Amino acid sequence: MTPERAQLSRALSATQLFLIAFGAAIGVGWIVVVGDWLRLAGPLGTVIGFAAGALVLLLVGLCYAELAAALPVTGGEVAYCYATFGLETAFAIGWFLALGYVGVTAFEAISIGWVLGTLIPGIEGPTLAVVNGEPLRLGSVLLGVGGIWALVAINLRGVRRAAAVQAWFTWSRVVASVVFIGAGLAFGSVANLDPPFQRAAAGSILPGILAIFMMTPNWLGGFAFVPQMMEEKAPGTPARRAATTMLLSIALAALFYSLVVLASAMVVPWPTVTTMRFPAADVFRVGLGSELLPRIVLVAGFFGLVAVWNAVLLGASRILFALGRARIIHPNFAGVTPEGVPVMATVFVGVCCTLGLLLGRRALIPIVTVVSATQAAAYLLVSVAVIKLRRTRPGLDRPCRVPGGVPVAGLAALGSAAALALAVYEPYRAAGGVPLEWWLVIGWSVLGFFFWAGSRGVRRAVPEPERRVLILGAAGAERGEP
Repeated sequence: MTPERAQLSRALSATQLFLIAFGAAIGVGWIVVVGDWLRLAGPLGTVIGFAAGALVLLLVGLCYAELAAALPVTGGEVAYCYATFGLETAFAIGWFLALGYVGVTAFEAISIGWVLGTLIPGIEGPTLAVVNGEPLRLGSVLLGVGGIWALVAINLRGVRRAAAVQAWFTWSRVVASVVFIGAGLAFGSVANLDPPFQRAAAGSILPGILAIFMMTPNWLGGFAFVPQMMEEKAPGTPARRAATTMLLSIALAALFYSLVVLASAMVVPWPTVTTMRFPAADVFRVGLGSELLPRIVLVAGFFGLVAVWNAVLLGASRILFALGRARIIHPNFAGVTPEGVPVMATVFVGVCCTLGLLLGRRALIPIVTVVSATQAAAYLLVSVAVIKLRRTRPGLDRPCRVPGGVPVAGLAALGSAAALALAVYEPYRAAGGVPLEWWLVIGWSVLGFFFWAGSRGVRRAVPEPERRVLILGAAGAERGEP
């Protein structure tokens, strides 16, 4: 007997899906790392790096749009990889995407303390411990724990409520960002952008540009949350329209980061920006003598933090829900509330985020790198899936199609493979040994092994034709047959 296929609420418009994607792309980390970007590549080099990354991700986004419109089910990459590569690959990509998403929620939990601590001095409180050379403060822990469980509570009340929170924080951040970016471009000087590139010891500008390019899967990757939510789009929302919101979110996120870099670098000579603690905010205090604009930057960052936090909680819980519904891991992860919310999956992400908070601030950059690696791996598999499904299932209904077909999908796969290789190798090269990033992946792999082994009986109880329906839905499974 086929297990009952749990259903999620169908309530999201295309605009709400776009706000989830765009809100997830422009969070809070840019306030701190804009100085690192400039140090690596210079202002024009950074913009070129983001442009190159956006170009590759737009190709990847076209691949996602084709599959998301053809197979509009919860789980995104889990479903695409199952239909293309089989059960083991579907579990592996789902599990490691969950790691990336949990990593981002931990990033936001760690970040909320220093953002609010700068806005409200003293709120971080006394030091509880020193983790990796950085103090872990009581106020920061309480803010992080309180923030994640407040969002868990909101999400458990239904996707409509979570989408309303996302819309408010995303639009508020856009308004705040227009103010400080406009001030930087209007009152800054183009002369401060000189030299436009940072050169390596050998005189080349390429290493810095490549370093920025390597990071773009993390900074522009909000679009990948849309496939996780496609099953929850409202009945009147066309699959094609919902899927193409991903492309708009990539383009606008790249534009946002480029404008932040230019606005910051124009206010003061950009080498000075690289020495600041909160460069995107501090430049306005140093260059324009303003106390209001730095606070607007930090408020925009706080709004961005909450929007990313909320979107990632949605995405991570849907990945785990899809794995549970497919009986790949324990079916308890597929349990839903009367409002159609995956309750155990949502609470599990909250628990993992709470534990990740204890890694401290030194874990921020390793978390970003791990997220980039897991996303690049997903992009590679999705791009290859488009190529393979074009050959093995030519009759699959595709409301969106990748322009140029297989060659364009091949370029997306090559770009994703390059980003993945850089994300894996660069931490090892920089650390001169096994870095924290690798230990995080190893630890998550061990936990995944226990989940996989512990669910062996659950998987064996479901024949593959029935699992296909659980993952793809009755219509999707039928369309997915050769």
